[in-house]
Amino acid sequence: MGEAKRRKMAGNCPVCSDDDLIKLTFLSPVTSGSFPSYSKAHADMGMREDQLLALNAFKASFRDSEFLVGFCVGDGQMVSQIGMLVMDRLLMESPKEISVRVIKLDEYDIAWDIVLRDLKSFNGSALLFAFADSEVYDAGTAEIFYSKMVEVYDGKKRLDRPTKERRDGILKEKEKILGSLRQKVGDEPKIFTFSIKSGRQVRITVWNGRKDFIHEMDPLEVSRLVGGERIAMVQVGSPVGINGRSSVGLTEQLAESLGFDGIVHWARDTETYKSIISEFVEAGLSMVEPPQLSLDWKPEIVVMPVRD
Repeated sequence: MGEAKRRKMAGNCPVCSDDDLIKLTFLSPVTSGSFPSYSKAHADMGMREDQLLALNAFKASFRDSEFLVGFCVGDGQMVSQIGMLVMDRLLMESPKEISVRVIKLDEYDIAWDIVLRDLKSFNGSALLFAFADSEVYDAGTAEIFYSKMVEVYDGKKRLDRPTKERRDGILKEKEKILGSLRQKVGDEPKIFTFSIKSGRQVRITVWNGRKDFIHEMDPLEVSRLVGGERIAMVQVGSPVGINGRSSVGLTEQLAESLGFDGIVHWARDTETYKSIISEFVEAGLSMVEPPQLSLDWKPEIVVMPVRD
């Protein structure tokens, strides 16, 4: 399910049932000096050994699953100094029984989708999200406090969600500070692999038309991202969820019924582009690299008009 569809559902259901909510309870603060990884470096950051330290580390529950979850900056192998403390805080809950699964996130525009998906599907004991930098960290964690699909508790007290107006105000201030940085988000095409019923693997990608399909593109070069002998380049005119539209369903139709082995979803605008990628992430599709193609590769490319 893409972000657009989630927002529509949230709007229709301002109070979700308990079964639909992810509940996060802050792990209680502990003194800095009690962390095994506390070091001179942390002291240089202004932490005293007797200072109570609260971190983005939680007890999580969703339906029948209960686990620990933490958020930090890192590359999946190494984490920041604060990240080491987050890891320690998770282990303090039950160090002999916890196995921590680390999820690396480096894509700004799908960070929250991945976090939301994994919070709803994880069935282990502890989960650590490691974000590539502070920007990706913000994209993947800020919505915890705003999303209608999440409740955050401090002890037994449920924290109020800030208003949409407050969230929009923060985002506007952030845009002023960052200037044009956000303009480049989404430029890097993402390639997914899709398995159809026959077992055949099909590569798919999404192209951002920015506004009314205005984004310079070379059909052959874009098709190289997916490969294959028959490429469908299909224009998509509205976000996922509008009138029940699904890009996963469209992919299956093009690959299974029409025999295409490479598919490019050419989104009308950035909103549509992001919703398609969000749906692919939510569906659990794996991201892959472009295929190796010969220099004389000459596929059949079929460009299809707007599909809503």
